[in-house]
Amino acid sequence: MEARLIHPLGATVAVGRSEVQLSGAAEWAFTFIFRTSHQLPSGYYRVEVTAEACGERAEGWTVLYCSGTVSRENYIELEYELVVRGSGEVEELRVAMPNDPTLELKVGPLAVPTPRRVVADRFGNVYAAYEGLKVDGELRVSIHAAAVQRLTYVNVDAPLSAPLPRGLAEFLRPSPYIESDNPSISSLARELVRGARTYREAL
Repeated sequence: MEARLIHPLGATVAVGRSEVQLSGAAEWAFTFIFRTSHQLPSGYYRVEVTAEACGERAEGWTVLYCSGTVSRENYIELEYELVVRGSGEVEELRVAMPNDPTLELKVGPLAVPTPRRVVADRFGNVYAAYEGLKVDGELRVSIHAAAVQRLTYVNVDAPLSAPLPRGLAEFLRPSPYIESDNPSISSLARELVRGARTYREAL
């Protein structure tokens, strides 16, 4: 017998399986407990059940509503602040601004104080750029925005032996912030994906 919990967007969240050996006529009651994340969105989840016995197969399903901390559509207010302390002049300062493809900006982004200009790099990241900032004790730069985020399910996968998507290697190169050449990190990464056959299983 197998029970599957299906996400409102179509993804399989959890699977439970159970088998018994029967020597005659019998009636069984199966109980499946799914341990799910509190971060799953609110919505109607589908429970699909399949049972096989003596060459016969039966299927059924039901729907249940789960209340989570997020929804399929969420209104988000973003506000973060960078504090520069000391005294002197900052020749150039760039502060990243919201530029997430899953966000539909409704207000902003607004940078305070007003930047000299807004620039984008070759990866599509957007920055508020400041030049010649005078700092005497403390300088605060804040970013404000309001957006709508809609959850989607991307149903793609690939074997782990497949090459990485073009452009991804750029972000995996060893650097002070991404120590991908550190032996202990490499060892831990291999341990975490042991037994995985695809990128989805590895994640």
